This record gives sequence, structure tokens and C-alpha cells, in this order.
Amino acid sequence: MTKYFSVFILLCFTFVAQAQVSEKFKPFGFKDADGYKYLEGFELKAKIKGLPDKKVYLTAVRGGESLLIDSIVSNNGYIEFSNKNSPLRGMYRVILDQEKYFEIILSNELTQVSTSYESPMEDMVVTYSRENRCYYYYINKMIAFERPLAALYESPNIDQEFLGHFTDSIIREKNFYSKELAWNFSETFAAKLIRSLKIPERADFKPADVMKFEDRMSFMKEYAFSNINFGDSELLRSDIFYYSIKYYLDNLVQPQDEENYIKACDKIMALAYKNKNVYDYILKLLMNAFTEIRMDVVYTHLAERYMLNDEECTTVDTSKRSIKDRVTLLKKTDIGIVTPSLNLPDKKGKNIDLMKMNANGVLILFWSTHCKHCKKSFPEIEKIYNQYKKQGLVIYAVNIDSLKSEWKTALQVIKTDWVHTIATEGIDNPQLVNYSIRATPKMILIDKDKKIVAKPKNTIELATEVGKLLK
Repeated sequence: MTKYFSVFILLCFTFVAQAQVSEKFKPFGFKDADGYKYLEGFELKAKIKGLPDKKVYLTAVRGGESLLIDSIVSNNGYIEFSNKNSPLRGMYRVILDQEKYFEIILSNELTQVSTSYESPMEDMVVTYSRENRCYYYYINKMIAFERPLAALYESPNIDQEFLGHFTDSIIREKNFYSKELAWNFSETFAAKLIRSLKIPERADFKPADVMKFEDRMSFMKEYAFSNINFGDSELLRSDIFYYSIKYYLDNLVQPQDEENYIKACDKIMALAYKNKNVYDYILKLLMNAFTEIRMDVVYTHLAERYMLNDEECTTVDTSKRSIKDRVTLLKKTDIGIVTPSLNLPDKKGKNIDLMKMNANGVLILFWSTHCKHCKKSFPEIEKIYNQYKKQGLVIYAVNIDSLKSEWKTALQVIKTDWVHTIATEGIDNPQLVNYSIRATPKMILIDKDKKIVAKPKNTIELATEVGKLLK
């Protein structure tokens, strides 16, 4: 569902959808006759035109990940997966190669499909499976709805007001079809996905509740999750939670700063309380996401409010102790805190005490000779340094390599007049523990009193924060 989910939601804001697919869907009100073969386990048979004899993989979709279930070597374009054990009903993917796959819903039924190796999702024909007929009716119909929008968007000088009204009408038609289809296949897993993907409309809510949201963006920000059942743990066997949350954080949270991200996370976690398994998954998802983009304030908020607070927390996590320890370390480099001390040797072996440096501002820069991002960012950091060094900016660069020889060789290439030091034990150096370094480059900007004023995540933020400090 990955690309289709993104396209459907994106329609609300950009009015763009670009996809080509043959229309293999049924009209409104279609209801399948009985007669499907239900099994003790599952059986999946597929004929894939143009598929060479090669290993093919069956994976289970679990959020943003795919878990390997089985593999088989195709024979003249035919593949067959079966198991006497009942599968966990949900979304699966058949991986043909690194870029080509098709999605399938498995449950206790025989599933027969045919498609092409060139376009496995777009050319899918379901010959046997109530679940997958429903799912691909939906996929194909949604893309068909979006074709006229794609054509309008490409038209020069299109009237934006007309485009907006036309888009609203398409959304209404899509939602009406989705409602009908989900009703006709109400007992299926596919119906759950379809209901979850229904685009919120103002007509779904009381007029008094939506009047205050003047534009589509503010309305969607408020009601983005209104059609997703956070109490249904079966949806964890799809990518609904993963992509809906990812889209919300990437596109609807504006501006993208710690304060707004914390509000967004609180909104999401309030919904997740409905089910323990959903709660656990979403909390882990959010904590990993903000670890990855190095938003320590948001990570700490999530950990303290939803994991480490026993009164509110419902999750049991074996890593809770390590998370608590990490939060304790992160607080040692909070904004406004005096930075932990550093007294490391330079290339001549002389220790340089950070706390004794006389400067209006110091950028503490942790880096590694093997870090490509570090080397890529150095020219921009040097520009910022040259712009502000007369105002008292100093760069205290800390290399975390274990070999001095590699560090000294790298310095011959870098050739800057920064204060270069090395922590020869790497991130295990006792002086670096308090900085909780998980990736490089890591930047911390401190003022003349050695208090932390910013933790820039990139050179754009660095330029802004240095400008504020030394203006």
C-alpha cells in the first residue's frame, strides 16, 4: 500500500496523482457471490508474466517493515506459497526483486492472482479471493478517480478555485465508493483498510465543530486520524499506522519545531491509549523517529510521559532501564544547561580545556574521519566560522576515531584553524559519555558562559543560531 496510501492522502493538498492502470473494478453496489474456498491454513497461487526463474519472497507487512515469511523459486512464471497453519490475517508482500513487488491480503482462503513482472501492482487481476478482489477494486478505482485531476493539474493557467471545487467533488465520489465497497465486503481485512483510508470531509462532522477551520490544511490537521480505528490491533498488520503518522508529522505539523512536534505526539498518543499493542507500537515508532532526526527534546518528552511514568504507562519494555539512562544523559545537554566539561588533547598532545576557552561562542563539533556527512558539511561550517570568527566564534572539534594516525591524516586535508582535539577511546571516552553521541556530525553551540544555546541538526540551523548568538 506504500505508494498508493501516499498518493491518496497527498491528493487532499496538492491535487496531483500520476498513475496508469487498467480499470478492473466493479460498479457501485457490487456484492460478490458466495463460493470462495476457505482453508485451515492459506494457499497463494500466482502467474506472473515475464517472471524469470528466480527466488521470490513472501513477507508480512508490519508498519514500515516487512518480515520474511517464506521463499520459493518460481517455475515458468508460476509461484505458490502454502501453509497448513492459519496466517495472521493482514497485508503481505510478494517480493520479486529489489524494486518490484505486489501486495496481497492473506487469510484463511485460497488466493489466485495473475499479473506481470514489469508492473505487478498495476496489472494485477484477482481470479480467486474475496479479500483481494475488494482490495484491488479499491486500488484501481481510486487511481481511476485521480486521472482527471492529474490532467487538470498539468493544464496551463488552470483556475485554482475551479480546481479546488473539482477536487472536493472527486473526494466525495471517492468516499462514497469507498463506503459502498467497505459495506459490501464488511467482514474483510480489506474493508478495514478502506475505511482507514477514507479522506475526512467537513460533512462528516457537526458544522459547529468545523467552522473554525477555514482552510483544508487546518481541517486535515485536526481530523487526519478520524477514520482510523486506533483500538484495532489488527491494523498493525498493515502500514496504515506507519504512513498516516509519517504523513501527519512530515506535512501537517507546521512549523516543524520541538513545541509543535510535542503537541502532535500528544495528540497521537491520546488516540493510541485505546489499545495496548497499538500504544506500544506507536510509542516505539515515535521515539525511533525523533531519535533519527535528533530531536532530543521530543524524545525525552515521549520517554518521560509515556514510558517512564508508571502511572500513565501501559507498556512493558525490557529496554526501559537503558531508555531511562539515555534520558538522564540527554538532560545533561539540555538548552540552558552548562555544557559538560571537555579537556582533550590536540594534535601536539596538549590538552585543551573547553571550560577555560575565552570566546563569545563555541561550536562543539563531534566528527569522525569515516563520516561522509561530516566531510560534506565542513565547507559550510568553515564559511560560517569565517563569517563570525571576528565576533568571537571558536570551533572546538572533537574527533571520535580511535586511531590518531587516521585523524592526523584527515587534518592534512581539512586544513582549518579550528581547535582540533581527539577522544582516542571514541564515544566510550569517559568525557564523551555525558554528550550521548549516537551519530556524527553532532553540533552543540554554547555561549560565553558555557551554557548550551542550541543543538543544530544541520548547517542551515547552525548559521541561524550563530547569527542569533553573535549578532
